[in-house]
Amino acid sequence: MASETSPIPAARQTGLCPSAGSCALFARFSATPVLAIWRTCYCLGRFGSCACFQLAAQGRSVPATLFPNGTEADAGLAAEGA
Repeated sequence: MASETSPIPAARQTGLCPSAGSCALFARFSATPVLAIWRTCYCLGRFGSCACFQLAAQGRSVPATLFPNGTEADAGLAAEGA
């Protein structure tokens, strides 16, 4: 689901996410081969459906524990990947 407040039209919310350069998860996904599926599906695919992108597009802070599908990771797990 694309964010209604995103400055990017929903039809264009595919390809490389414009937030990839500043996204902590993109860096983690790129450095960890087992997490590459997340990068492929969200960061390099339909980034408009990424919960992190949607929050950032609204000018809101993105919790370090938030995954692209909207689920929250255990705080300890998020710290391990930092």
